[in-house]
Amino acid sequence: MKTYILKQQVKDILYVMEKTNDDVFELHIDNSSGIGSTITLSTDIIYNGLVGKFVVKVVGNESW
Repeated sequence: MKTYILKQQVKDILYVMEKTNDDVFELHIDNSSGIGSTITLSTDIIYNGLVGKFVVKVVGNESW
């Protein structure tokens, strides 16, 4: 399955990446709505001894 993203979406992804000190991210693109895509970027974190995942919605349904 092909997935297309806009140049602005790539810039938004890079913006989020540059705001963290992490080098590895998980990119998730969801096309299941049939209308548009949502893009989330996540990274694993350890905060005060707690293991978790930090997730940022880069592109949501507000841009459809």
